Amino acid sequence: MKRIFSIISYVFLGLLTLSTVACNDDNDVKISVPDSININETGLYPEGIAYDQESQTIYLSSIRKGKIVKVSFSGKVTEFINQDKLKSVLGMTIDKSRNRLLVCNADPGFSEKTSGNNPPVLASLLAYDLSTGEELFDVNLSSLTPAGNPHLANDVVLDKLGNAYVTSSFTPAVFKVTPEGEASVLLIDPTLAPEPGTFGLNGIEWHEAGFLIMAHYARGTLYKIPLDNPGDYKQISIDDNIHSIDGIMLTEANELIIVSNVFDPTVAKNSVHLLKSDDNWTTAKIEATLESDEPNIFPTTVTTIENQTMVVYSYLFELAVKGNPNHANFLIKKVSF
Repeated sequence: MKRIFSIISYVFLGLLTLSTVACNDDNDVKISVPDSININETGLYPEGIAYDQESQTIYLSSIRKGKIVKVSFSGKVTEFINQDKLKSVLGMTIDKSRNRLLVCNADPGFSEKTSGNNPPVLASLLAYDLSTGEELFDVNLSSLTPAGNPHLANDVVLDKLGNAYVTSSFTPAVFKVTPEGEASVLLIDPTLAPEPGTFGLNGIEWHEAGFLIMAHYARGTLYKIPLDNPGDYKQISIDDNIHSIDGIMLTEANELIIVSNVFDPTVAKNSVHLLKSDDNWTTAKIEATLESDEPNIFPTTVTTIENQTMVVYSYLFELAVKGNPNHANFLIKKVSF
């Protein structure tokens, strides 16, 4: 009888162990990310993207509707933030340690909520609680430069301490905003100003070695900005020409993804580039390029979703060039080199 009991106990414990392992395996199951996520919302025109791994939620910003939405892997859209003061929402990033979303607010004239200012002067950085959507701060960046200066708050990145760095595409400035919402000018240089009617400073990334990598859209150039001496910034020498640079993302310390879009498809193609550097971003080489023959798609930015590189195809060509405010289909697509 004892032997039978022992056998039964052994089997029971074995099944319990297998059950526990199975549960652990379930917890460790790799999340499947679709090759493409189709988004159907008329007039959304998404510009920026951020991904919260904990909740498996994609956040998209709208340059036309001036709002932020949540998007599921199936493409379901749920409104997250929509305030009157949000005109065109562009770059976004998630501050994981503080459970908040940082967003760039501007008014380049494409929004259905535009104030109609010409030149556009709005440049602000807002923070929202990821759990509740509560606004945590709204920092007026344009107030840090002379009144009337044109502005377009374009992209934002965080360093390891939670400081945010924001580019302005019309005034050649990079702003620094502390975790508490205190803002200052990190860098301003008239030589970086764009030609009238074009975009200047754009995508920005923080490198763990203590510098920023910043893109200039119209020039198709990259700059390395040391945080301990921002005025000593240098252009990164690239081995080939890039027509325009919008969003950028470091995938490794020596690898950078660049998104390039075009307003004139007769000049170049919409593309995504992989750059590598072997000298800490003094120089860089284009390792691979993916081009599209479709002029309308207009990729704007890139992020990582469950270790997959995903690009937002905003179709802003429809809005900015064709004057169509009602395009309804947008795309987040996986890219691999």
